[in-house]
Amino acid sequence: MNLKRFKINFLGDSITKGHGVSDISLRFISLLAQRHGIIEQNYDIGGTRIARKQNLSDSAKYDTDFCLRAELMQKDADIIFVFGGTNNFGYGDAHFGSSDDNTPDTFCGALNVLFTKLTITYLNSKIIVATPPTSTRRIQSFRC
Repeated sequence: MNLKRFKINFLGDSITKGHGVSDISLRFISLLAQRHGIIEQNYDIGGTRIARKQNLSDSAKYDTDFCLRAELMQKDADIIFVFGGTNNFGYGDAHFGSSDDNTPDTFCGALNVLFTKLTITYLNSKIIVATPPTSTRRIQSFRC
């Protein structure tokens, strides 16, 4: 597939932002853009979560969850790429929730809110979802 001039909204946390790379041009989304001529539209903030944080942080930017940032994204994207989840388990204080949750205040609910919003807003766009690597034992506990 030729991706040249495709506009991609990247919604993510520090992994998408490029945490750990020696130069921002070496993060995976920048490498994709360089290699394939993609137009990057970045909505990545390190330390953020998919679910809404219940107790506010010292810095407001860390409380800007994925559901909030999805509202701010450009509407002309050909592809939406969502990569997150680690911070909900490492630093988040929201409950896990269940499959019938429809609030950004639980992890499962935030997934429902986010992907409903994305599928309605971006009817003609592809939506790609990537989750951080984890052990098989932890994957079995992810049942929204």
